[in-house]
Amino acid sequence: MRPLVHLVVGLLLVLLVGCGNRSASPDSGPQVFVGEIVGSDALIALVVQDGNLVAYACGGPNSWGSHTGWFYGSVGAGQINPTTAPNGHRLEGRLDGQTASGSFTLPDGNTLRWSAERARPGSGAGLYSHEQDGQLTGLIVTNTGKMAGASRLATGDSTGLYAPVQVTTPPTSTNASPGVSVNFPNLPPRDLNLTPVDLLRHMVVPDSPTLIVLLHGAAARTPGDDPRENGVPGTRKHARHYWTYPFVKGLLGAVLDKDIPLVTLEGTDITGKKFLDDGLTLPGQGVDQVPASDQCTPGDLMTAERFSPGQAAAPRLTVLLSHRDAKDSLVEQAMYAVDQIYACVTLFERTFSRKPKLVFVAHSWGGLITRFILSNPTRASLQAITNPLSLRFPASNSRYDTGDLSTRVKMDYLRNLTYYATTMATPHQGVRFMDRATEVIRAVGVLRGTTDAADQEQERLLNAWRNAVSLLINLPPLDAVNAEPVVAALASFEQFAQTTILGTNRVWGESHTGLWAALNTGPLHPSRAIRTNHSPIVGAKNQLIPIYALGARNPGSTVADTLNLVQIPLDYIDLGSLQKGEAKQSWVLQAIGGDFIYRFLDLSTGPRTPFAGFASQLDRTERVDALALLRTYLDSVAPQLNLFFRAQFGSDISSLLRFVLGQLKVQSTSAVPIFLNQGFRIDLGGSVQLPEPRLSCSGVNITLDYGPVVVALVAHYGSLQQAASALALLNFPALLSALNSLGGDFVGLAVNLSNWMTQTLTTQTNLPSACLNHANWTLSWPLTSIPAPRVVGTGVSVSDNVIDNDGLVEFDSAMGFRLGTGINEFFDHTRTDFVVDGKPLPGSWYRRYRSGLEGFNHDIQREEAGRYVWDNILSRNPGPLPSGQGELSVQP
Repeated sequence: MRPLVHLVVGLLLVLLVGCGNRSASPDSGPQVFVGEIVGSDALIALVVQDGNLVAYACGGPNSWGSHTGWFYGSVGAGQINPTTAPNGHRLEGRLDGQTASGSFTLPDGNTLRWSAERARPGSGAGLYSHEQDGQLTGLIVTNTGKMAGASRLATGDSTGLYAPVQVTTPPTSTNASPGVSVNFPNLPPRDLNLTPVDLLRHMVVPDSPTLIVLLHGAAARTPGDDPRENGVPGTRKHARHYWTYPFVKGLLGAVLDKDIPLVTLEGTDITGKKFLDDGLTLPGQGVDQVPASDQCTPGDLMTAERFSPGQAAAPRLTVLLSHRDAKDSLVEQAMYAVDQIYACVTLFERTFSRKPKLVFVAHSWGGLITRFILSNPTRASLQAITNPLSLRFPASNSRYDTGDLSTRVKMDYLRNLTYYATTMATPHQGVRFMDRATEVIRAVGVLRGTTDAADQEQERLLNAWRNAVSLLINLPPLDAVNAEPVVAALASFEQFAQTTILGTNRVWGESHTGLWAALNTGPLHPSRAIRTNHSPIVGAKNQLIPIYALGARNPGSTVADTLNLVQIPLDYIDLGSLQKGEAKQSWVLQAIGGDFIYRFLDLSTGPRTPFAGFASQLDRTERVDALALLRTYLDSVAPQLNLFFRAQFGSDISSLLRFVLGQLKVQSTSAVPIFLNQGFRIDLGGSVQLPEPRLSCSGVNITLDYGPVVVALVAHYGSLQQAASALALLNFPALLSALNSLGGDFVGLAVNLSNWMTQTLTTQTNLPSACLNHANWTLSWPLTSIPAPRVVGTGVSVSDNVIDNDGLVEFDSAMGFRLGTGINEFFDHTRTDFVVDGKPLPGSWYRRYRSGLEGFNHDIQREEAGRYVWDNILSRNPGPLPSGQGELSVQP
């Protein structure tokens, strides 16, 4: 079976990466041209392959500071499509067999001509480079032996440091690795060995290998956490348990409920259950040892493709499960994440000699870390925020913006490689819980029963909470609220609130909505998530990075989302069969608890209603009192109920409600809150098996549907089943005699039944003569399918005039709906909030109000969620540029 799975994955990956810009055979080698820029001492070199172009111009002693720049572009039909270097130089021209020529325009507008010829094999002529740790060095050697080279060292600002190179070992026919020395101001000399330029080691094109970076959410300890089982935050084990194998395989396009082989790049099989058990340690370290931030090994990277350690070709699709101790402050988490991601990206580049295109997929707080990386905020802009609180830097933080390879240099490197990012259930606008921690503690006390309800509304919510958890875990209400998983769910919110007040938990303190309003309008303004002019993505320099925002909006997840209340505890039990099932069950309890706390907060301030004109986007879930709604629906079907159903179960609303609830241990007089994402109705399309009284004679059957007798028999015997047992196989006279023997009203009913029989026989046609005699009719009670009420979803959206939430994050925050402004859908790709040189351009946010994540709560690491991201984003190969049209970003 495995070869077939590999084939399927392979075909999917072909679809994913099959949009490359190719004008030559993939097997054709690079064409290298070397020459001079006329009227200067500058040299130029070009490398062309498969329609892609890397070019380098470098000035000589008189012009290296003004005529030097790297170009990443494309070639079509012999034409070099105009491309611009980071410093503003512009290159265009054409290829003509063994020669190339064109124009080179300086930033001041002065245009020079250039010409080049194919590098002669064996002469040492060509274009050489070396890139490592923020330093990019180039060297041109012409066919006549002229040489020019320079080096740039990134420093975290837009310019960096530049210096010419001194060639210490020139290339020859036997030496393809020239040596150079570089002297940057105030830094020690650097000796480097260069290699011939590999085009795809320098640039990112549509069919470059993709590296998906998974960034998990906050990892603050809660009472239900067990590091022995789920791993210590900051370790591989914790990251694996957080994301789960089902989510990762769904993200890589696996068919639902079908495993695909997954292997780390060090060769460890982590398919299925092995995902949580194998390949968890770094060399020389224990499972629970948090590695240094800049450590990365091939074991941190994984793929679903056939892969053997040591192979030269990069997988087309690789996943990095980043791991960090995510209970620290925003800045601390970002610095750790940047170190690790940078280490893994450069490891990938060294291993495969290819630059990957980065795709971030982040959950919850991981999305905030992603935006931090893509925005690369300055220290000053972060420290300028002091209200409602200040951001905390780690004690040792000089590396944030000083040194050869600072955090800011690394962030530039990473964002310049990023194609797009996807955030899931990320609190882009903060979490309202954290603004009102004292009230949260009081609400938890009321739900626990340790704090008295302040009024009838709080008492009503308390009763609703008791019945909600009673329904889920199938215990009486007062027992349910004291059950361990319910106590643990509430304890987590109390702990969040207390540590926020004390300032001991930076994650929750820094989730304050006021802080995020300041960040979103300042250092993390959406316009700052932009590549620099040094981005190697062809056509994407200085362009906004697309951000796809997905959210969840059902605190009850896939459990408490139906009026079929009998199904709810069964669905809750079924969650336990999923990977990390107990954790998923606890998330349902915690998310519903979170929604109740939001409702307590709303009692004092009023519910947050959707913004005008956006109700259908922000309010697609309805909190309902299930029992009240069922009563309303049942009232409409009661008159249509079958006689035998009415006799067995009753026809009043309370009796019908008991039937719908079945054997649930829920008080039918109390509210049961659930969360609907569609409308429901009740019809009689259900069924129940009941013994139906039937009179038979010579093959003729008549249903005994004389209502007064049927109802009286059930009232007397307790059920149709008991009546059938007492009155089985009697002929009609014996039945009448049995009724008379019961006395009371049955005497008169026996007379009426006899009259009913006589009248009924007169309506029969072609009746055998023997059957005209009542004594020849026999009573039986065959089991018969009787129509019964059932709950049916209508598929029509519902709302309750309250902004949805996932039990922790409100939906407008997950969408980044205003991002600290008063503008709805601020910076959306359909708007033109981004203005450059007076020209309005599309924003970079793609808000997916309707997605496959909607029906979940904050715990969305499920196979279906991963598969949604694959089907609707990853496999469709979005480009790196926002577009005002369509639902995906586009290629340059």
